[in-house]
Amino acid sequence: MKAKRQVAITVETREKTIIHFEPGRTTIFCESCRSDTLHLAVAETAGALAVSEQSIDGMVKTHQIHSLEGTDGSLLICANSLAILTNK
Repeated sequence: MKAKRQVAITVETREKTIIHFEPGRTTIFCESCRSDTLHLAVAETAGALAVSEQSIDGMVKTHQIHSLEGTDGSLLICANSLAILTNK
């Protein structure tokens, strides 16, 4: 009788997110980073990370990413905190 062999294949993948900003964007002071940084709207952030806007809201609430309120009342996301999040 012939013995059967089992073969296990493990595939590891890595993903890198690169976000490019158009020239002329204004920086805003981020209290958490303690520096002037670029900020994105929630929709821009969700698109860049390929997640839903609700996921971005959850990340803000759990302090995974920094945010602040814009002059028009909209939520703005700190680009530095996105870089830290995507490099983990």
